[in-house]
Amino acid sequence: MENDGPAVPESGGTSLSRRDALKRGALVAGVAFAVPVVQTIAISATAAQAASGQNQGSNGSGGNGSSGDGGGNAQ
Repeated sequence: MENDGPAVPESGGTSLSRRDALKRGALVAGVAFAVPVVQTIAISATAAQAASGQNQGSNGSGGNGSSGDGGGNAQ
C-alpha cells in the first residue's frame, strides 16, 4: 500500500516539511508586509484629498469651495 501524503512520525504527531514551513512563512510575511502598505496608501490618498481642499461630500460641485451657484458661474 502506497502513502502519497507527507511523512507522519510514529509518535502520532504531524510533521511539516522544510518546503511547507518556508511556504507558510512566506505567506505570513507577505500578509504582514501588505497590511501596513495598504493602510499607508489609503491614509496618503485621504491626506492628499484633504490638502487639495476637495470636500468628500461635494456632490459634483468641483471641489472649488463655492456653494449655491453650481460651481461659481457668474451670470
